[in-house]
Amino acid sequence: MFQKSLLHSVELSHEKSLQTLIENRSVFSLENCELSLFETHQYSEKVPLEFNDFVVTSMLRGKKRIHYQDRMPFE
Repeated sequence: MFQKSLLHSVELSHEKSLQTLIENRSVFSLENCELSLFETHQYSEKVPLEFNDFVVTSMLRGKKRIHYQDRMPFE
């Protein structure tokens, strides 16, 4: 029988150590891949994001509404 286990929550950075309160980026690099964590500590709207490669995104906490070109916004 499989045993269920939950992931531990991710510790957020202290606000005093951040460069910006909106989309503050921390990067963890390996030889063939990179993990970027973006933290937002302040309510924000219409923050432009652009990626040049394939991206997998996930919200750990909170909610993000995506506006993409002429499509209806989605969460």
